[in-house]
Amino acid sequence: MRIRLGEWKVLAKPSSFDILTETNIALPKLGGHVVWFTPDKPGHGYFKTILTSKQDAIYNKYNKGKVHQWVIAFNHNRAALLQSFNWHYGKDIKGNRYDSTDVFTSMDSPLGPWKKLTTWKLNSSEKNTLTLEKPAWARFVKFIPHANPKQKFKTTINLPDQIEVFEARDGQALSILGEWGQDSSNGPYELFNNPQISENKDLPAHITKERAKLLDIGKTIPSQVRLGDYTNWYKVTIPEGKNTISATLSSFPTIGAEAKLFKVETNDNNENGENKEIPFVFKKVSPQSSNYEAIVESGEYYIQIVEPPRSVVFVWDTSASTVPVRPIIQQAVLSYIKDVKPGLDEAQMLPFGGSFLSKNWLDQPYMLQSILNDYNGAGNSSDAESALIQSAEKLRDRKGKKIIVLITDAATNHNNALWNTLREVRPRILAIGLSSKGNLVPDPATDQDLLQDWAWSSRGDYQYADSIGSVERAYDRISSKIRQAAEYNIVVTTEFKEAPKPGFLEVVSHSKKKSATTIKLPAPTIEVILDASGSMFSPMGKLRRYQVARNVLVDLVNKQLPDNANFGLRVFGHKESGSCRTDLEIPIKRLNRKQAIKKIKKIAPKSYAKTPIAASLIAAASDLKKIKGEKIILLITDGKETCDGDPAKAIATLNESGVNTSVNIVGFAINNDALEAKFRRWAKAGNGEYQQALDSDALLKSIKKLSARKFKVIGADGEIQGTYYTNDEPIELPVGEYNIDFGNGLVKKVVIMQNKTLMIKAGN
Repeated sequence: MRIRLGEWKVLAKPSSFDILTETNIALPKLGGHVVWFTPDKPGHGYFKTILTSKQDAIYNKYNKGKVHQWVIAFNHNRAALLQSFNWHYGKDIKGNRYDSTDVFTSMDSPLGPWKKLTTWKLNSSEKNTLTLEKPAWARFVKFIPHANPKQKFKTTINLPDQIEVFEARDGQALSILGEWGQDSSNGPYELFNNPQISENKDLPAHITKERAKLLDIGKTIPSQVRLGDYTNWYKVTIPEGKNTISATLSSFPTIGAEAKLFKVETNDNNENGENKEIPFVFKKVSPQSSNYEAIVESGEYYIQIVEPPRSVVFVWDTSASTVPVRPIIQQAVLSYIKDVKPGLDEAQMLPFGGSFLSKNWLDQPYMLQSILNDYNGAGNSSDAESALIQSAEKLRDRKGKKIIVLITDAATNHNNALWNTLREVRPRILAIGLSSKGNLVPDPATDQDLLQDWAWSSRGDYQYADSIGSVERAYDRISSKIRQAAEYNIVVTTEFKEAPKPGFLEVVSHSKKKSATTIKLPAPTIEVILDASGSMFSPMGKLRRYQVARNVLVDLVNKQLPDNANFGLRVFGHKESGSCRTDLEIPIKRLNRKQAIKKIKKIAPKSYAKTPIAASLIAAASDLKKIKGEKIILLITDGKETCDGDPAKAIATLNESGVNTSVNIVGFAINNDALEAKFRRWAKAGNGEYQQALDSDALLKSIKKLSARKFKVIGADGEIQGTYYTNDEPIELPVGEYNIDFGNGLVKKVVIMQNKTLMIKAGN
């Protein structure tokens, strides 16, 4: 009997041979790889540089305060029971070295959460070894090395020539390099720690408030919810002496349910009446676990568990190697979008190297199908990482589930911004890996590492497809994963906590603090009209009025305006004595702080120069005509119109011109009620505000307010807490979740924590 084989494997029991003893599982040829590295790439091929022994030293720039870190993973991102590490420097390496490194582990994602394993002290030897007292499970390992604190401010420092990682091998532990299934991320950890949710797949009975299930404190209950079909309701009693309820939802591989809390209210007949929702403070513990907490009174409460709406971006490779499967990709996307449920599902589509096929999120199947049918297949790009960034940014401010369905062979350029974007947005990536056969430089192992790493960023899913038929099957499996019921476990606890102290919210337009959270907003446009007429020579304390105004404008440019602001400056009274001339000294363009300050400091009034307010407003309309977006005219003047113009008519003309701007006016050092009343009417007609400023401090405060962005803070219950301005004093708020509404649909969800100030940079 003769048998012909194309491939074959030899399988044996772990105890039958010793070949895996002391094997470095970080070697790239065994599946080890660098997932991400910050802040800079240390050179070409950085995914393998620090995992393979090389003759040349690899240097990286070192700056004090700049933290280097990298994450490594093992074969197919399997969880390994780790015992020891080696840190090698090559024999020819000279110069600066790291003194120590913090070592962290994660079982969930290459983005954490992280558990600190140890701080590893490094000496100047060619080889440093770390042996753990007790083996530790890890799917991802993060290193944050530290240089000598006496190191020069700017220098170069050596990365390790090679890092080695070894599993525990006591005769009982199983290796991740064993036979665990083709491309599978499961391994020895899952063999002994198989997570269980619920064995009951039937429709739950507690799907209405009237049929709510009694929830015992501290008892874990499994169930499931399905978007658009059914939710779950529970009833829980908070005993006397307790004022805090905590609900923890967990699931595997990722949590797909959310919790809401309601107070059980009764009417005069002692029957259930309307139930008021109580804000839950939400904390994402890990991809598999979420925690909700609220300060409450004793009594009865409902907890509703829902599957939130979905936002799905379909993104696919358009490079030449994918030509044979493009019709299948298009058909697969069509098979999903034809069943989109309006109000529950919304979708976007993005071919590599192109733009989204629709400007808006769509939830109508016929519109999505029509747009996809009109797509002509254009594009020739394999840039998966840039496409992932585009997709994640599209999902950034979406509520509910954020999903990316990715189809590519992952033969891509690398984009350093990708992992930061994934860390901030945390989309769930469902990846279909195509064969890289046909690429100029195919590297199937690296391509597969990339796809699995992306999918593991938020515990998504990875399917490998090496044929047209397998692409269809992979897509069917992923579509079913998106729409399957969300299983979960819920456990509720109660306790007494001291009433939390308030927190603070500070919204600024310009900050260099690394701790500030940046919200990307459209660039504002501000044109200042500055009065430099003869009256601005008048003294104000130790300075003159025009000097005070200049100083305040320098502060505005240097500290108040966001980096992406468009700025212009129109001045009158500084060119000719006795003149009604008005000049655009700084044309409206992207703010250049140094140039603007230099120009402002040169402005000085001419004797007897007049005040052409109306002419300046009319000229400003022309200045702003071609500028799009939010626009503000800020007029700073210490006197009335003296050039026979009609400012009220000029503002009416400005409104009719379609320039879409607001006119804010600061009356500087004016003590004339009639003139101030006129200024207020003009500002109101110009959709703006008027501020009186009798001294330098008041002028600074007025300009800060009138040049700032306006925003509303809205509580989780929908109540508006107040209207505020950027660059103002921090706002004191009770602990909890809030929405910051900047207008035009720009809303940012934030969490205020006690005794902490959340700084938000509202700019670019």
